Amino acid sequence: MNTKLANITAQYRKFNDNQALTENQLNELIDYFEDQDRLSRTRLSGTGIVCGFNIKQAIKTKEITISQGAGVTTDGDLITLQKKIAGNKEYAIELENKTYTHFRIYKDPSFYPNFKNGSTRGGVMDAVEQISLYELRNEKDILESEKASFTPIIKSEFAARQMTVLLYLEGVVNAESGCEGIDCNNQGKEQVGTLRVLLTNPRYVDLIINGTTQDDIYNKHNSIENLYKNLPNIQVSRAILKPEITTEVTLINQFNTAIENDGIIGKLSNGFMLIAKEFNIELSLAGETLLNKLTNMLRVTGTKDFQYRYDLLKDLVATYNEIKALLLSLKAECCPDIKSFSKHLMLGTLDPIKGVGIDTHRHSFYKSPIITQDDENYARVMFLANRFAQQAYDFQSTKGAIKITPSQYNTDLGEKAIPFYYDVNTSLLKNWNFDKTQKEKEAYNLSYHTNSLAPEAFIQKPLEYNIDDNDFYRIEGHLGLPYEMAYKNIEALKNTYGLSFSIRTVFLKESAKLSNGVSPKPVTVEGLRKELLAITNGITNKEDINTVYRTISSLDRKLESFSKYPGWEPKDPIGPIDFDPKDPRDPKDDTGNGSDSSSGSTTVTPKEDKIESVLLKDFLELHSGMEHYAGVQPGGTFILIYESEENDQVLADFALPYVCCAKEEPVLLSLPSNKLCNNDAPVVMAIAPLDGEVKALVGGKEIPAIVKQGGQSLFDPSKVVFAANTRNSTVNFTVNEKPVDTIITVYKKTEVNVTVSKVVYTEGTATVDFKVDALNGGALSDIETFHWKFGNGKEIQKAPNLTTGIYTYSYILAAGQEEIFKPVLIVTNKKEKGGCSSEIIIEPVSLKLIINKDTKINIFFDASGSMSTTEAPLKDMRDTLLKRELLPLYGGDEVAYNKNVKVSRFTDERTFKALNMDGVTPSGNVINMVFQDEANSIYHSSSSITNRTATFVTDMAAFRSRIANNFGTGNPNYYRGIVFQVKANGNNLTFHNLMKAVQGGTGSYTGVYNLNTAPYNEKTEFVYAVTDGGTANYYMGLVKQALIGLGYSL
Repeated sequence: MNTKLANITAQYRKFNDNQALTENQLNELIDYFEDQDRLSRTRLSGTGIVCGFNIKQAIKTKEITISQGAGVTTDGDLITLQKKIAGNKEYAIELENKTYTHFRIYKDPSFYPNFKNGSTRGGVMDAVEQISLYELRNEKDILESEKASFTPIIKSEFAARQMTVLLYLEGVVNAESGCEGIDCNNQGKEQVGTLRVLLTNPRYVDLIINGTTQDDIYNKHNSIENLYKNLPNIQVSRAILKPEITTEVTLINQFNTAIENDGIIGKLSNGFMLIAKEFNIELSLAGETLLNKLTNMLRVTGTKDFQYRYDLLKDLVATYNEIKALLLSLKAECCPDIKSFSKHLMLGTLDPIKGVGIDTHRHSFYKSPIITQDDENYARVMFLANRFAQQAYDFQSTKGAIKITPSQYNTDLGEKAIPFYYDVNTSLLKNWNFDKTQKEKEAYNLSYHTNSLAPEAFIQKPLEYNIDDNDFYRIEGHLGLPYEMAYKNIEALKNTYGLSFSIRTVFLKESAKLSNGVSPKPVTVEGLRKELLAITNGITNKEDINTVYRTISSLDRKLESFSKYPGWEPKDPIGPIDFDPKDPRDPKDDTGNGSDSSSGSTTVTPKEDKIESVLLKDFLELHSGMEHYAGVQPGGTFILIYESEENDQVLADFALPYVCCAKEEPVLLSLPSNKLCNNDAPVVMAIAPLDGEVKALVGGKEIPAIVKQGGQSLFDPSKVVFAANTRNSTVNFTVNEKPVDTIITVYKKTEVNVTVSKVVYTEGTATVDFKVDALNGGALSDIETFHWKFGNGKEIQKAPNLTTGIYTYSYILAAGQEEIFKPVLIVTNKKEKGGCSSEIIIEPVSLKLIINKDTKINIFFDASGSMSTTEAPLKDMRDTLLKRELLPLYGGDEVAYNKNVKVSRFTDERTFKALNMDGVTPSGNVINMVFQDEANSIYHSSSSITNRTATFVTDMAAFRSRIANNFGTGNPNYYRGIVFQVKANGNNLTFHNLMKAVQGGTGSYTGVYNLNTAPYNEKTEFVYAVTDGGTANYYMGLVKQALIGLGYSL
């Protein structure tokens, strides 16, 4: 078999008038455009399975089903499932799936090279050299002459084994027919492409992939997919500060534990070596293995830069995870190898136990670079792999002046400033930020080290320029300095450049003795917190907040007697306090037992203007959320950790996402819940001190969510702001400008809009489609319950179709009566989305029976001869006045109007047979009108209606039966009939009396011989004394009034 694109036609001819064309010239034209079409598919769109072609196998019958799909071979063949059209050479492709019940051994007449088993004889493949293949067919598609060669799949030896499904485009050229006795211009070699569904053992698929003709495309991408599956998932453990950390050694051990946890170094080394092998990346580590290199670099015992080594691990893992995240986005092929799968597609392997197809041995869709960024992703993977190697090579232990560098907080590593602990050389710069390197702007990265960066001032001194796009400050160069020196240098830089963060110092352990020889007594606020939380326990939105605040006021008075937090002091110095040691009323504690007799006078004097430090154990009681970032976010607190006054070198730095900690008395705040919805009512807050000023913040920015009521502070969740594409927001609080631990999560209610998208009128009902749309980034899938109130006293709890948003409900209508319904929808979010509820008032729905595009209006005219002057104005009315009135109801579609609204003649004078449409079953809604003046001898005699005629009895019974059955069992449409009694000659009085008797059920027309009772009188109307030969305007008025009387909205 020759592939079409193996040799392409690069030219074709333009033809002249009256030119005799040869076969070569015509074939050349066809070949040229076919080649271009195939090249357009493979080079500009892609190859492989575009969609569908999902396989499954019935557990019991072992039948194999393939869903419809589309795919492109590397030779540019467009493949889709086909169904033979009986008696025709053409095939149908509109099918959901095809099921295959039988199989037979398949021998390829085209000698497709991809099916060879690896050996050839003189360049020709015979039956022995083809891999074992089975053709699948549905029993209905097997020709009579072929039945002996096919066997049910359930009887096969492979029915219980895993087997791989292939689609193969078998190409055959039929011999040219002879020309004797006919015109040879109609002849030619027929090119036949038959789609075969094949089955084979997975071990033979390996021969298809790696045999005589290799499938390089599948191999490459399958190898990358396997790499992704085999790469370990890696995350760095946190180094969490704990009260038990009291020495430099225990602090280093905490970081060492995080670095060594879960064997992360070994996993990282093994994972990256797999990546390096897949992408042929060489590591220049001076003969050292990557594992040894990483182990040595990340060893922190006995080092002063243990935090930087921990940061290096986080950087390496970040790069590794970026690479892994891109691996499944590399399915791009610029110039796909034509031989890979030139005439076949692999659909996957069937699991006979589960009955489903698995992705083993299944072609993906390998896109052209013009429609994807996967080719760029490949370049990014190579870039990141080189960066990983460069990071491992360029780590350095260094010292220098303290610097603050603007950076990014929550983004990819390459978007951040290059850290202090790298040797920022040209190689590292070229491999740090992909986009900048692509634009030859690698020298425009930011870093502590600026020697290799661009000379522009905004790169060399970035803090002097706009930093709106930066949300993080890297602070480096302070480790190992005395904490006071580091503090003052960082404070000076902060003030010089107007940066918004605060600095605090924290020590691990107290000095051995204070100057007076008295060991300090640690103070906690645990008791204070418990008392405050007890006050708010059980508070609800409806509780009387004045009662709550009266309780808190007593606690506020107690706060004044609490010792100040270590390192904090009153705003004003406290003078000498004299007391009598013998007086039991003097304060020792609040039990009245008096003071300790060994104590003398206590004097508190103003402190020197010096840096206040806090013991780690005490600091963690109020600020447990410290993290190490090697810097701080704007609006946060940068914390320097040192061991003690005896060992005052900075050991580590941490940060808080808020500003702390003012030298004031402790402040606390409590809320009745840790989550609210943004449509909940304001809730009371318990605060200490009672008169404290409360602020609410989202992302470090104040929001106007604190409201005053009766002099008290309440939190209003409706004022909370939400970031783009988020459904919840975390709110922090400050009291008297000091942050508190209390946080609350406010969930955004799912805002929905409900509209009426469609109304379909049927017999006695109107079916309404309510369209539910989620607004402002919400999703219907976030909603747990949909509670409908339809405005007619009916309620139901049911979700709409979450894909279309449609919920359908049918209203029961009274004929001729307009009804207005006021539906309401109450939605409640899922618990994990906050459980918020909201009520949506839907626009009132006004419903009344209407004429629509599917309504057929038949105007039957009695053409027996006695009322001939009525026909012309009726037709004129239909073509002009009625058309203008009804055309909008037919959607402005004249074709639909002309098709459905007709004036028809009838001559047998059988009124109710005409109303019954001669027994024809209607499609759609039907209105039948009969204009008739008499039915002499058919339904009545010339002067009497006493005796019912047999024809009348037959027609009436048939008409009543049709109305009772709504013109067909299960027919959803409606029917209406109108009789216009025309006064044309003397006989019309008798016909008039007959219609009155049928309408009223009088005389001989009681029981089953009338239309006086339901449902017959609901569907028929009678109009009397209609003028013969009236104008179109006259008849239009009659028709319109009759339609309105039947309940139609015009």
